[in-house]
Amino acid sequence: MKILEVTSGYPPMLGGVENSVYELVRRLRLSNHDVRVITAGTTTTGLKDGVWRLPVALKIERSWGDILFCPSILNALKKTTFEVVHAHTPRKLFAEAVALYKLLSRRKFPYIVSIRLLNTSLPGFWGGLANVYQELVERSVLQHAKYVVVQTKTNKQFVTRNYGIASEKIHILPNAVNTDAYHPDSIQAEEIKKKYGLQDRKIVLFVGRLTTQKGLTYLLHSIPSVRKIVPDVKFVIVGDGPQEGSLRRETIRLGVEPNVSFVGKIEHEKMPEIYSISDVFVLPSLSESFPNAMLEAMSMRNPVVITSVGVAPEILENYKTAILVRPANSAELASKITELLTDNTLSKKLGIAARELVRTKYSWDYVVNQSLKLYKAALD
Repeated sequence: MKILEVTSGYPPMLGGVENSVYELVRRLRLSNHDVRVITAGTTTTGLKDGVWRLPVALKIERSWGDILFCPSILNALKKTTFEVVHAHTPRKLFAEAVALYKLLSRRKFPYIVSIRLLNTSLPGFWGGLANVYQELVERSVLQHAKYVVVQTKTNKQFVTRNYGIASEKIHILPNAVNTDAYHPDSIQAEEIKKKYGLQDRKIVLFVGRLTTQKGLTYLLHSIPSVRKIVPDVKFVIVGDGPQEGSLRRETIRLGVEPNVSFVGKIEHEKMPEIYSISDVFVLPSLSESFPNAMLEAMSMRNPVVITSVGVAPEILENYKTAILVRPANSAELASKITELLTDNTLSKKLGIAARELVRTKYSWDYVVNQSLKLYKAALD
């Protein structure tokens, strides 16, 4: 099958969506499918190894996400051969071009849209603009798609209600993790701690973009309470983003700078060793869809503290597979992080249960097989 994946971000660009699309493409190719990728360029543009990286004419960066202007995508679609298109994550002025190209070219092909990010709380002017864009563009893009893919029941209800899409046209397909690559028994955690100079420290790990949506301010405000009980605690923040400067300043204002380490972006291949040193993984997001970092941490047997947003309350059981907390609540974050850092029995139990949940329900074999079923159905 000739498949085209259209995504605004792709490795070496780092992020949950980027890594998910890359893994899907890699596994589809291993199954002998002809898969091409069209994406926005990072430092380089051009066609290499079946990936067409396009120059970005204009990029608007905000704490809640980016807007891309990449008009050359229409020409790239014209020059690419495919039978079915899978477009990922609208509202970046990129994947939506698939529908525009189909209209302008009158070329007949089915396309599927995966809505991987739903941000319903954009601020001020941008929120109003997003609402107009939803009505004028996104609604049409989704209504003309053969299928719409979401990751949670909540997102399915949102898309049905806000875009008027028939329920039977919407398919739930979760994120997945490579449980072989993210396997705790394959890494010597103490050696990794020595490598990073973190031996004899309790590690609380965050992985993700440094944006307002991730709720990191509330995590920083939890640190004074945590270190009263666990003085040697170190909060390791992995990732970059527009909020990094303000977060660094906040650590100084709070007097917690010695307990925080901002390590920036880390190559995806090195992430298993980062998770291996974590005593607690925390995701304090104000809103989420289906965070890859959550699955990666769980696969590495990390006990997880996560806000009850997005998919978390759908798939996780409180005090069985993770600890769920209310968003924007530093006191609750501090209490639950401290509990896991001081209760080895609970921590170990949650880590084991988390690994088993991911291994049995969120494997790549399932996601790839379901994706292929959708592609084949779209061609019928």
